[in-house]
Parts: sequence; structure tokens; C-alpha cells
Amino acid sequence: MQEIHQNQDDIDRYIAIFAVLKKANITFQDYPKLYEAASQQIWAKKHLSTMLTVLGQAGISHQDYPKLYEVAIQNILVIKRLPAVFEVLRQAGISHQDYPELYETAMEDACYPEKLSAVFSLLRNKACKTVQEHKKLYERVMRKPMYADQLIVSFAKLEQAGIGYQDHPTLYENVIQNPDDGNVCMRLAGCVALKKAGINFSDRPMLYNTVIQGAMTRVNELTNGFEVLQEAGISYQDYPELYEDVIRQIGYAYKLVAAFEALKDVVVAPTQQNYLALYIFVAQNLTANIQPSLDKIKQLDLKVPDDFEIIDNALRAGVMGLNILTWLQENKLQRDSHSYIYKVFFSGSPPLIIRSLYYASKIKCQLQDYFQINVPRTSKDGKAYHAQCQEVQQLIDKVLSADNHIAEGPLNKSAASLKIEEILHRITIEDINNIRMQYIDAVGYLLQFGNEPSIYLSELLKLVNFNHVELSDNQVTLLGAQIEAILGAFLNNLCDPNDPIVMKMLPDAARRAVNMYISAAAYYQDINRLFRGVKPTSASCWVKRNVHSDSSIIANFLVGSLINWSAAELPKRLLYSEHRQILEKVILERETPDPQAIKQKIKSDPKFYEATLQIKLEAGIITREEYAKVVPLFSKLDTWFPSYGPADRGEDLEASEKDGELGIEQRRTANPVFAPSVMSFSIFRDGSGYFNGQNMKHTKIETDNSTKPIINSTEGEILAAHGTTYLYTQNPAGGFFAREINSPGMIPKGGYLSSVAIAEAYQNYLSKPYAQQEQHQITMDGINIQRPNHGLAHTYRVMIYIDVVINYFAHHAKDETFRLFCHFITPDECEWLRMAAAYAITGRENECSATENLALYDEAREASQEHMQKFLTKYSVISKDGVMRERMLDIVRWMGNPGYENAYQGKPAINQHTDINERLHRNFIYRILTLAHQLDLPRCYGPVQFSHAMEMALKHVTQSHEQQIDYILMLQYAINLINAHGDCLNTNLTSSGELISCSMQYRAPFHKVSSNLRQLREITETIPISRDCTENLYYPNQ
Repeated sequence: MQEIHQNQDDIDRYIAIFAVLKKANITFQDYPKLYEAASQQIWAKKHLSTMLTVLGQAGISHQDYPKLYEVAIQNILVIKRLPAVFEVLRQAGISHQDYPELYETAMEDACYPEKLSAVFSLLRNKACKTVQEHKKLYERVMRKPMYADQLIVSFAKLEQAGIGYQDHPTLYENVIQNPDDGNVCMRLAGCVALKKAGINFSDRPMLYNTVIQGAMTRVNELTNGFEVLQEAGISYQDYPELYEDVIRQIGYAYKLVAAFEALKDVVVAPTQQNYLALYIFVAQNLTANIQPSLDKIKQLDLKVPDDFEIIDNALRAGVMGLNILTWLQENKLQRDSHSYIYKVFFSGSPPLIIRSLYYASKIKCQLQDYFQINVPRTSKDGKAYHAQCQEVQQLIDKVLSADNHIAEGPLNKSAASLKIEEILHRITIEDINNIRMQYIDAVGYLLQFGNEPSIYLSELLKLVNFNHVELSDNQVTLLGAQIEAILGAFLNNLCDPNDPIVMKMLPDAARRAVNMYISAAAYYQDINRLFRGVKPTSASCWVKRNVHSDSSIIANFLVGSLINWSAAELPKRLLYSEHRQILEKVILERETPDPQAIKQKIKSDPKFYEATLQIKLEAGIITREEYAKVVPLFSKLDTWFPSYGPADRGEDLEASEKDGELGIEQRRTANPVFAPSVMSFSIFRDGSGYFNGQNMKHTKIETDNSTKPIINSTEGEILAAHGTTYLYTQNPAGGFFAREINSPGMIPKGGYLSSVAIAEAYQNYLSKPYAQQEQHQITMDGINIQRPNHGLAHTYRVMIYIDVVINYFAHHAKDETFRLFCHFITPDECEWLRMAAAYAITGRENECSATENLALYDEAREASQEHMQKFLTKYSVISKDGVMRERMLDIVRWMGNPGYENAYQGKPAINQHTDINERLHRNFIYRILTLAHQLDLPRCYGPVQFSHAMEMALKHVTQSHEQQIDYILMLQYAINLINAHGDCLNTNLTSSGELISCSMQYRAPFHKVSSNLRQLREITETIPISRDCTENLYYPNQ
């Protein structure tokens, strides 16, 4: 019943309101839209009558302006304000006949007629003289009359800044459109600040645009920045660059003000050109490091003009400059007493701290270690101060000269690289079902063809440099076919059509391998693990089979080989491409005075590029055909002539350590590092986004990588092949700096055969329990270690000592024939000596020594000889020297026997070879192998017993100061290695070279290095190899 009454009420209202319209001669037939609008306002009969009266009084008829009536009915609530609004419009000269749309706007926003009048007056007086010319502007103002007060203030600021509507109509429109926008108000205030600074809009409209278009949220800082410059005597007329930089860096204006204030304290004002350059640099490179660096400069009391070079270069060096300044200040190393240290870092053009962060960091680390032990002296300390200055300078010189002694140049292809080529070539023609691979924790990955002896792939790969591995395009394609046979969907997946141009020069199989490596899937994980010799993980799905299966491991190996080959091949394809060769004649032509500067200008200016091509064409340097090929390439010049700064690599080293890769950071700072798998770098300054996760440590590679093309533009990714050599040093700010280096001096001795020898010796003998002695084993962390005293760790160290001993005798042997023998010993014979060392103790079945029971000891030697004989036969080991095999077997048979070289206990010498030269030869290698074994005795001998055992090292040399230093270094290296391996240690060495007693039992990581060859090698590499006593430890593989 209530609903019926409600409906009846509405009907009555409709009738009433429609009657009002009919009374005004507005019929439904002629004006249905007005009836429709009125039907939405049935409750406003009285207002409708009033509204029709107001419109009539304004001379607005429904016949001529039905749209205005419709808008008026829709906004019927503002009827009381309409007369006032119409009067404002009339006084402004705005009639409904000329501007009906403005009347529509007025009726839609008729709440503030009094403010509308003020805004109209403002527009007429300050900006827009006529409505006809700026109708849209008036319309915008009318829609926001409530902001008239803000508009008045804004227009006043525009006038104060000397900007008329004709000068910048867009700005006026923005002000009117967004009168309540704080940013707009700030921009206007910024314009006023420019005007106060003496910068006129008419002179520098672009500068005003920078302020107007910027996010001006700190206009006070902008004003303060200008005031600081003016107080420093820096006017816009004299130094416009600084004012412009203040504007561009307005987001950091508060920091800029503080930086300029601090600069005034140490540099005064930019009254000289070099001072101005520093102010400009600070303004353009404002970072979190500037203010702290200036604070350190003040604390170190550095001032111009005497210290300007230091101040200038320290600020330009960024975070590294701050790091060095902080270290100097914390160690109280003042400029007046330690100027030579300041000069090392901050002097020169360019200074070391800018030229090479690698060397700057390396020197800083060395000095940091020095001053932790030695208190910094000052001139008040007299002779002690001068002595320390000399010591520190020598330390600095040693660091700077160390790498200069490295002869860089092309390397011979190693035997291991040739071997991997041979294996890959064979795989292309082999039945894939005849190839087996497996992973064994102790020795890594093994590869086997049919029933042939296993190839210790991990031991081989650690010696391979893929930069030297050569494969034809056809062989790459055949390897792709073998991968297809395993995966079933390798070549079928098309290569990415968006691949970089240079990538498209590779065979499809190589492109596919690289694309799989850089894809979002985790394919790369097990590929890299294989090349590093680490156990595969099921975390990455490589093929739909067990991750440890033969097929999965073979796929990892073959795809990884193609990726590494591609990493080395891509720079070659780039350099020898037709387009690059043509462009080199244009850009790098010899008559060009500054090829680098020309290259940058050509890459940045298309007109200059075309003009340069035309000049070279007219000069006959390039042909018309060549011109036609390269003239469209301007947009691709960065592809053909890439140019990068230091490359960046991020790594989660903690995760790698937990995964079983030991001593990564220590290895990097101890010795040269050979990339153990393909390595990805980013050419982005802050690295790839994938490099910025938690626990990531970054390495900056200083070496020029501009021949390595980008393979993944999203990450700026470039690749370095397995086997590339790097020298690392710590970055004081965290992570590392590194240099890529190619030098024969950086290739370690040690070949594949000796690696196979130690692997076979361990698997077949050294990992087995003694047959004649029970309970000679230990258990650590659940790992059972057999023969801990004469096991894997001890044997491997003796192999390592071979080169140390050879170098020692090459420098100091008393017998000239022996010295020259060691000096000119061949790599082949060194490798045989390492194989002999690998088998020297495999025949042991107890811990009996020669002095305890020579007969029993002799039996062990005889068994060792037999074991080596079996190994040589199994792997068909041969030598160019026909008697090498028999010679080494003889040494293994008698090593450690005191009667080998000389008569002993009334018996003649064992070595009675009829050829006097061969007899001497055997005596010499007996000495080398025996002393290498003796060097490892600190693990079980006390100082007196060890000194007695080392008599051979002194008996056969000419003693001197240099010999004594090398002798101590040799002992120190051995003791450090034993200690690092966690082996027992009964003799140690003081800093003065004195042997002392100690008692250290088996401890971590002994259980790991005694059961895993890779981890043994990793911990070994954490101990620096002194160049002073092992310079012959390196040589080019042949």
C-alpha cells in the first residue's frame, strides 16, 4: 500500500514539473531532451520556475539555446547563483550569443561568482587580453574558480619572473589547469629564484624550461644553492655551468649546498679554471660519497693550493677515494709526514686511483697489513721514520713492479687444449651409445669410450683454455646432432630471431647452446658445475631423465663445450666480419690522429658518420660497394664497435662455499685464477639485476672487453671462456677488482698425465686400508680417511714441491752440472717426476720408515714401482726420451734409500748405471724427488729430526744470503700448505726463520682434502706461491 502511495506521489511530481515547462511554451514534441532532463529533477518544480525566469531575464530563449536550458536544468541547484554569474560574464564582455559554451561551463561550476570575477580581471590584466583569442583558457579558469587566490599568487610569481603569457603559454595553462598542484607552485618559485640569480627568461628560456618541467619539490634548496654560489663569488654571468648543474641536480640540492660549503673550506672559490672544473665535477657527480670525502679531506688538513691535486683526484675517484682517505685518516697518515703515500694514490695524469682500481686496492691492502704490524712513524722519530719510509716505498714499488714483470703475449696451445679438441672431434663421429660419463666425488667427472681407460675429464678441464680450442662449423653442427640425439629437442627449437647480429654468425648449434645458457631456465647451473668439477644437482631440469645419468652429464658437457667455444669465437667473428673490416678502414685508419675520439664522434653523430664515409670513399680507402654496405649501419655501430667500461660480475660465494667449493676468496687473492667455467659479466655500471641479490659479491674487471659482443641486452651480458686467466685483488669496499691477463708466466706446471696419475693412485691404492697394519685411519665429520699420514694430501703436496725444489737447485746448486740440469729441465721430465711422486708411496702397507726397517721399506718401494708400471701401461704413457720410463721407475723403486747415490753402510751405491751421463741424470732426479718428499716431513717430524732430514737441501748448494732466503721461503711454503690442509704439524717456522716445535692434530679441512681431489687442489691454491722461490713454477705449456 505504501509503495502505491509513493508511486502516486512521483506521478504527481512529473505532472507538476512538466506543467511548468508547458506553461513556458516548451512542448515535449519540440524539446524532448528538456523533458528528459526535467524528469530527473521532479522534486524541484519551484527551482525550475525560477531558473526559467532567470534565463529569460538574461535574454536566453529556449528556441535559440536549448542546450543551455538543458545544462541549466541538469544543474538546477545553483539557480540562486546564476544571476550573479551571468552578471560577471556580462561585465567581462562574454555574451551568450558569442560564447554559449562558456555559459554552459558557468552553469556547471557556478559556486564562486565573486572569485570568478577576480580571475577574469587577472586574465585581462596579466595575461590574456581578449576572450576570443584565449577562449579555452577562460573555460579552464571558470571550471576552477575556487582557486582564484592561488592563481593570483601564481600569476604574480610569473610576472615577478618576467614571464608573460606570450613567452610561455603552456606554463600559464599548466598553472590554471593545476592551481592546487604543489609542484606547479614550486616551479614558479624556481623561476623567481632564477630571476633573482640574474638569469633572465629572454636570455635562457631553456634553463627556465628545465625548472618548469622538473620535479621541483625543494625550491628552497635551489635558492640556497644559488646563494652559496653567489657568496662564493660565483656569478651566473661568469660560471653559468655551475648554476645549470645546480638546477639539474635539484633533487640533491640540499646535498649540493653542503658540498659547496665544504668546498669553500678547502678550495675557496673557483677563481682559477682548475678549481672551477672541480666545482662542476661535484655538481655533475653528486653522490653519497662527496660529503664524506670532503669531511675526510678537512680532517686530514688538506688545502689548496699545495694539496689541490690530491683533493681533486680523491673526489673524482668516488667510493675508492673515500676509502683511501678514510684509511689514511684512521691510521693518522698525514700529508706532511707521508706525502709519498699520498702521491702513489693521488698524483699523476691520470692518478693510480683513477687509472687502476686494481692496483690502488692491491697497494692499499698491502699497506694496511704493514701498518697493522708497524706503528706509523713521523718525522719526530728520526731515523726510525726514514727507515719506515724506505720500507713502505719498497713495498709499494714491489706491488707496482710485480705485474710489470709478467710478459704478456700470445700463448702456445696446451696439450690439454689439444686433448679436448681430440675428444670433441671424436664425439662427432662416435656412436653416442658408446660414450659413458659418470661423476665420482673423489675425482670428479669421468668420460669413457667403450672399454677404453677412463678420461679424467675434471682433471683435464682444469688445464684447458677454451680460447684456444678450435672447432670447424661442421664439427659444431655434428656436436649439435649428438646433443639432439640425447635431448630429442635441441636443434628443433629455433634460435631466437632477436639474437644480436654477431650471434647470428655462429652455427645454429652454437647459437642454440648459448640461448639455452642465458635463458630463464636453470640450464646453466649443471653446465657450470660440470666444468668446475662439482657434483650435479637435481635443482635444474636438463633432460627428462635422472640428473646423474650418462645422457644428462654428456649433454651438459657437449652444450657447455659449445658455449665455451662460442664465448671465444664471438670476438673473432666480430673482428673478422665484413662490416667490421670495412668500418675499421674508416675509423681506425692509420692517418686518423685520434681513432678513439673519432670513433666516439662517429657513433654519436649520424651526419659526421656519413660525412666520414664520404671522405673515405672519395679518398679511395673504401669502395663504392663497401660504402653501400656500411652507410645504413649508423644505428648498429655499437654492435660493430662495442665500447664498455669495467665489466661487472656478481657471485654468491657463500652459497658456493656451502656447496663444497673451498677457499674461493683466498684463492683469488693468493694466485692467478683460471676461469673454471664460462663466466658471465655485465657491461652495466652496476651490473645485471641478477647480480644484485643478497650476499652477492661483485668483481670489476678492468681489462678492456670491447671485442666481446653483448649476447643478452637485458643484462648487458658478455661471456669469458673457460680457462681465461685473471689476477684478483680485494676491493676495500667489498668484492674484488680483477685484470684479465695472457702470459706464458701465468700457466702453471702440471699436466693431464700427472693429474690422472694421482687420481688413479688414490682410487686404486691411497684410499685403501693398509694390509699389514690395522687401525691406521681416522674419521672426521663422518668421512673415513685411510692412510692419513701417507695418503692423498701428502702425495699431492710432494707433487707440488717438485717445481719448488727444481727452482731452488737451479739457483743455488753447488755442482754446476746439477744447477744447469735443473735450469734446463724439460717440461716433459717435470711431468714424469710428478707421475713418479704420485706413485712413490702407493706400495706402502704400513707406516714403517727406512730407518726403522729398510727391508720392509724396500718391499713398499718395489710395490710402488709395480703400481706405476701398471699405470704407464694402462694409459700408454710414452716419452720422446727413450729411457725416461725406465729411469723414473728406477727412481720410484729406490727413492728415500740413503744408499742410492753413494755407498751406505759398507755397501756400494745402488745407482751403478754404465753410462756416466745417465748415472748423473738419475742422481739428479733422485735428489729432486727425495727432497720434495722431505719437505713434507714437518707433519710428522719435530724440529731436530726435520733439520737432519733437510741436510740434502744444504749439502748440494752454495750457501749465501740469497740461498738462505730461498731455503726459508721453501720451508715456509711447505709448512703453510700442510697447515692449510689441516694435516698434523709438529714443526713450525718463526718469522725470523727459526724452526720450532708445535703440536697440531688433524683438523678441518683435512677430511675433505684427503678424499676429494678438487677440494685438495682448491685449498692448495689458497697459499700464495712466492715468485722469489718458484719463478720456474710457470712456463708456457708445450
